[in-house]
Amino acid sequence: MSHIEAVRPTASARPLSTSRWRVFPLWLHSVLVVLALALMMGVNGELQNRYDATGYPVTFFEGQTTFSGTAVKGHWAELAQLGTLEAFAQVQQFDFIFMACVAAFGVLGGLLIVRLTSGRLGRTIGYTTVVAAITGALSDALENVVSFVMLADPTGFADALAITHSGFAVLKFAGMTIAMLAGTVGAVIVIMQLVRSSRSRRDG
Repeated sequence: MSHIEAVRPTASARPLSTSRWRVFPLWLHSVLVVLALALMMGVNGELQNRYDATGYPVTFFEGQTTFSGTAVKGHWAELAQLGTLEAFAQVQQFDFIFMACVAAFGVLGGLLIVRLTSGRLGRTIGYTTVVAAITGALSDALENVVSFVMLADPTGFADALAITHSGFAVLKFAGMTIAMLAGTVGAVIVIMQLVRSSRSRRDG
């Protein structure tokens, strides 16, 4: 029996059985998590490069959380002068790929934690990772939809749209932060259980 198998609790010890998530073997699930992480990091790097190339005057976070129509219009006026406003719109489109990667990594990673942990705490952390990642991705999608409405009239959109846009951005950042924190804690729990299982097998 492998160490990973050793930390799996029996079905009777887990009233909320995770067998429903065992669509594929554990080794394949683990590989998919690693691939999803690598893809997310790669797409995030490309997204940042495209954003930087537009010459946007502030960072992603600052630009998306202004809650100010006047500020956003000023930023976009600068992009219009640089001739990169259309490129910025394309960055928003590319962001859909990133949010899909975030959702995929969060769901796969969270469910892997659920599969590998033996207690209620581990399961809760795993499911929290899943829900937070999906919430972050959906909020990002809604944020982008609002930004496209704003970009249809970049100098005359209603200021209330900027508030809505920033509200979704805050939800996005909150969801992604919670997912990362929960996923990290879940990974630590898995490692601790593997170490404990290894020691028990050695001492036994």
